[in-house]
Amino acid sequence: INIMRSAELISDRDGQAFITEIFSGREKLYPVLLRAFWNECDWRLIFPSSPEAAEKLHDNRDAFLEIIKTTLTEVSVEELASDFFSATGICETNDYFMVSFVDFYLLTWLKHFGIIEYDAKGEHDIVLVTINDYGRKVLNSFL
Repeated sequence: INIMRSAELISDRDGQAFITEIFSGREKLYPVLLRAFWNECDWRLIFPSSPEAAEKLHDNRDAFLEIIKTTLTEVSVEELASDFFSATGICETNDYFMVSFVDFYLLTWLKHFGIIEYDAKGEHDIVLVTINDYGRKVLNSFL
């Protein structure tokens, strides 16, 4: 709902929600939602467990984008987050709250948008992230 509000797809009128624009297909709706998520939505509202961490992620989202775009193979969530934290200095590289925060919120949203895929491998079920071809195209064109 917050993303839809940020995209101005829904609005409130006299305490009731209404649709402000109807799209004929997902090809038109998808970029509107993705841009709203990435550029216009207040991440403190959609990442509620730590508004401060959400704000730091949002402020450094372009650095995250650059790191993820240069990832050519699958990478562990921990390694990706560690590279991001090292590049931005928003926290210590081994801050497991922030690693899980990036995983649960930011990476999960990128998965919802079809940009990345998750896979668990190994005896300890290390979670790996892969940017699929579609996701790479989206990252290069929309953001």
